[in-house]
This record gives sequence, C-alpha cells and structure tokens, in this order.
Amino acid sequence: MPHTLFATPLRGLVGQFWVHTPRLRCFAGAEQVTVSIVTTAILIRLLAQAVGAECETSSPALPGLSIDVPEPGAQKVSYGSIYDWGGGRSEAQLGIGHIRSNLKETRFYWEWEALAELPLYSAPNGEHWGWFVKGQVIELETGTITTVGGQGMVETGYERASLIVLEKTTDSWLHFRYGKPSNKRDGTAWIHRCQLAQAPGAPEFEPWEQRFMSGEISPLYFRTEVPHALRSGPGVDYERIRWVAGEDYHLEPLEFAGDWMRVKLVQPSDYCRDPDNVKRPEGWVRWRSAEKSPWVWYYTRGC
Repeated sequence: MPHTLFATPLRGLVGQFWVHTPRLRCFAGAEQVTVSIVTTAILIRLLAQAVGAECETSSPALPGLSIDVPEPGAQKVSYGSIYDWGGGRSEAQLGIGHIRSNLKETRFYWEWEALAELPLYSAPNGEHWGWFVKGQVIELETGTITTVGGQGMVETGYERASLIVLEKTTDSWLHFRYGKPSNKRDGTAWIHRCQLAQAPGAPEFEPWEQRFMSGEISPLYFRTEVPHALRSGPGVDYERIRWVAGEDYHLEPLEFAGDWMRVKLVQPSDYCRDPDNVKRPEGWVRWRSAEKSPWVWYYTRGC
C-alpha cells in the first residue's frame, strides 16, 4: 500500500520551511516503517543541532528568579481557559501555536503551572517586567502578584494545557498570552524561544501546523458549523469541489500552503466508528485567518 506524504516543519531555524516525509498508516509495511523512522530520526537530530547552535549563540540567558514566590494556595487549581472569556470554542483567538510542557507526565493546569517559571518581557529585547510563576503573574517594579490560573491557556491534549502564542519574530521571540486583559495590561508578554529550554519543565513552542500534522491528535474539524469550501487549489479562485458542512465529517491534513491546507475530507466520519458509504475526496480548505487564527481544531480527549 502506498504511504501518504505530509509536511514536517524544521523548527528553531531562522524562518520555517517544510519537508515531505512518509506518514505511516496503520497498514504500512515493514519497509515503509523503516524508511519513516530513519527519515524522522535524521530530521530530529538535525533539528536538535540547529536549535542548540542558535540558542548558544544568539539567545538571551534566562534571568535568575531572585524573589520569593508564594504558593497560590486554594487558588492554585484552575480549570479556566481562554474559552471562558475570549469568545468560546468557536471564536477564541488561538494564535499561531502553543507553549507546552515537554514532560509527558505533566497533566492539567495545576501541574504545568507548578513548574512554570517564565520571564515576561514588554517587547522583543525589551524590558523584563515580570514573571509567570505557579499560575501567578509577579510584577517586578511593584511586587504586585495576580493569580491568573488557566486564563491564557487552552487544552491541547487529554487534560494537558498550553499557553497560546500569538506571534513569532524572525529571531525567535514569542508573543504569548498568560491571562485575560486587565485595566493595566493586555494579558500578553514576550519571551525568547531559547529561554523556554532553560526553564523548569523544559516547555517548548510548537506551531499549529506541526501540531495538526503530528499524529498525536484526532482528525480535524471546523470550529464553526458554517459551510466551508473544499477547493481544487490553495485559493478562492480555484474551483469549488464541494461544501464542507454539518457535523458528520473530519479532515485529515496532508500539507499546508500559507492560510490553506490540503486535506482528505472523510464524510461521514469514520473516526472511532465504521459507517457505510464513506467518501474521501481531497482538496484545499482555508484553515486560518488573521482575526481568529486556526479555523480548525481537534478532539483533545479522543472519541
């Protein structure tokens, strides 16, 4: 059986490009498995070398946390997320990717936040004005401590939460959300990507394109139920193949080209079930916009 090609990003390099490597299917043979594992291993090794070299030569050091941080006590556990105040699951601005803990045993908000010690900057190479520590924001000038819990987070795995990254500069500064806006601050700050690797819990930045292609998640669906066009190419000038509408479907991503994603549309969905008369046309859909970022999402808790 032929394997499916998919785009894999090499992160940490200046700019971002995608290479095609075999994506394993459940029916892949031993030869395909060997090729995919070797290819992936080489890419990961090259990526690690590139990221390490960049971080050694160009990134700011992680500042020392020289203040006593109180335990958040009863406010420590927070099931809140950006969905509670930022427009709900269909409209919340989810940015370009996420910062997640790299520890496999770390679960939901309280465990991730108990490890988090992230410096907060006003801009790339700007003022270091505070810390995000244990689900709290500490302002260095005033000593003000604000418990934010999961206000800037979204669930990206089974009871695993991530901070939303709104933008990334070419020199790897990340603009991320730590909480909801207040009278004084907008709930966002900057951190350099290489500082993440030095922080407790070894958090890392992952673009949504990579998350959606990772094989660690369910197939995708549109966050809103309005019809979306499946087109023959990556743009509105291409022929519309059909409308994607209703709830009984899913999208299997094949590659990305800017705001457009080539997908296999599976309708009715055969995710976790075995329906009759399944159709699997391929085409392109628009998957993000500047206002909302990803239009698509996935089931973070499986079927």
